[in-house]
Amino acid sequence: MLSEKNPLMTIEEMIMTGQLRFNKNGKVDGRCVAMKNKIVDKNGNDLRSTRKSAKEEKYHEQEEPVAVEATTSEKDEQQKEVNNNEFCESFEKLDIADIYDTEEINILRDRILNETAPRVFGTIMEILLEKILIDEGHNIKHPTTIHYDRYSNIEKKIEIKNSRVKRKRNKLTKYNIFEILTLPSYVKFEDRLNEEWDCNIQQIKPNEFDILYYGLLFYNKIVIFKISNDEIEGNKSINYSNKQHKGNIGEGQFHIKNNNFEYHYTNHKFKELSWIELYNILSN
Repeated sequence: MLSEKNPLMTIEEMIMTGQLRFNKNGKVDGRCVAMKNKIVDKNGNDLRSTRKSAKEEKYHEQEEPVAVEATTSEKDEQQKEVNNNEFCESFEKLDIADIYDTEEINILRDRILNETAPRVFGTIMEILLEKILIDEGHNIKHPTTIHYDRYSNIEKKIEIKNSRVKRKRNKLTKYNIFEILTLPSYVKFEDRLNEEWDCNIQQIKPNEFDILYYGLLFYNKIVIFKISNDEIEGNKSINYSNKQHKGNIGEGQFHIKNNNFEYHYTNHKFKELSWIELYNILSN
């Protein structure tokens, strides 16, 4: 049974505190760590099932009088276990659509992925990272120079770069036009090694910053990486080129592709986000 001391906890709060996650099929993935709490949606509606489960009904049907009757506290514990089991079973069946406005999340994702103005796209991702770093204890300031994007009391000068992961397409012809027009533009995270794609992290000036955060936006996930300026130029695995535009001394680029993604993921991953988590960060 719920006690008066158990606080109300929204689904958003459960996700932010790490007590609730969703699997790739959109189902709740967890072990009911907060099952003693009353779970409510944005409108305050109780999401717990109010129907008795077949298991509970069977429990009562098979219950027979015993010679020594259980104490009140024992009965309470038995009923609590039944209630918790029922809640656990019903809660795990919840779909994302039962909790979130998935249409709103899809709009957010599509607006970011299809934003055509590079400066707007860059600003969106800078704000996202700023919110993440502040949540991790950074004191973030906006610089007065254009040579880096944020200043942190922990990591000093921070540069932020991001790229959307789009699959490579063949030249458009009358023979492949339908296939090309109906194939999704953006690569799903689970297809990252099988699909051919190439993201260019460009216009980098390592001498102007201390830390580079670079992100890749997949159709169903965002992965953010982190690397120091010294390692960009000194690590041959990054394959950094200091030649990008003629006359731009000290400016360069490196590529992340399906065939070298795993190196970055293994050695430089900072954070992974679902679009729901991104939605929560930007909406707060």
